[in-house]
Amino acid sequence: MKLKEVIEICLTYLGDEDPTISSSTKTTAKIKLLVKCANIVMKEIASDYLPLTESKTCVVKDGEVEYSMLDHRVREILGVKSKGNEVAWEALPSKLKTDAEGEVEIKYCYLPSDVDLEGECDVNVRVSPVCLALGACAEYCLIDGAYEQAVMMNDKFMDAIAVACRNNREKKVKGRVWR
Repeated sequence: MKLKEVIEICLTYLGDEDPTISSSTKTTAKIKLLVKCANIVMKEIASDYLPLTESKTCVVKDGEVEYSMLDHRVREILGVKSKGNEVAWEALPSKLKTDAEGEVEIKYCYLPSDVDLEGECDVNVRVSPVCLALGACAEYCLIDGAYEQAVMMNDKFMDAIAVACRNNREKKVKGRVWR
């Protein structure tokens, strides 16, 4: 989803008469603040609710792999494999130490980088544009001083996040016997 469509949903929730973003309105202070709020919410979703994960193959040099070799900013290392087998590792502030030699596959959680108005939102596929817009509106209302509206938007955001986090696997009831 594009951030522009999320911001247009935000404008609808905030009661703007014309929620479409044109070349003349995309530089307004309100739109810029909504973009910042949406970026804050994307990071909150990735860190607290639905993490973004990725695997990357890197070459170990002197028993270490620099985090700068990975594509994204690391939040948490989930595991390290060498030739398909888990290997011992230790996460340090700027690098990863491991006993493995050669190539290793590092699986990690990351935080999304900031997105501009025309960019793609880097969130879990289960997060809807409305969910992201509600979170951005809650942040915007809090900054703007509309505290009651911020509480209402945050409650709606939390409900939408709960739906996105819900496990939708088939529910089975254990068979019962009549006696």
